[in-house]
This record gives sequence, C-alpha cells and structure tokens, in this order.
Amino acid sequence: MRLKLSIEPHDLEVKKNKIREFLQKGHKTKITLVLRGREMAFLNRAYEFLEKLRNDLGLEIKKEKEPERLGNRISVIWARK
Repeated sequence: MRLKLSIEPHDLEVKKNKIREFLQKGHKTKITLVLRGREMAFLNRAYEFLEKLRNDLGLEIKKEKEPERLGNRISVIWARK
C-alpha cells in the first residue's frame, strides 16, 4: 500500500480500511510511505505518521520488518498478531 505524507483525510480513511481488511484476512501488508521534496528533511514526521497509522487501525499488529528507508521511500511490513 503506497501512501504520501500529504494525503487527504478521506483518502487516508480509504487506505486504512483496505489495510485493515488485508490484515484481518491474515495477509502481511507492506506499507510504503513516499516522501517528496522538503518532506525528506522531516523524517521524524514520517516515522510518527507510520506509528499513528498503526495505532489508528485498532488491531494488534506486529512489525514483520522495522521501517527501512530507501531513497525517498520508507517501507514497513506489518502482520496481525
């Protein structure tokens, strides 16, 4: 699932619902946060965004892979406990 840091609230809710659906079915889910321009200077916001997203899903989620930065992308893999 690809996301941007500057995603609109409604679009974020749609993505959250899809992520929740994948996790409830027992699938591992890769979240990729794409950073653009000045967003690269504020990496802490990106990590906070991922943690907030994880908490907002309302499921017990374990990190299969810790957040990893590759260029302008931060990826994490989540699975349901």
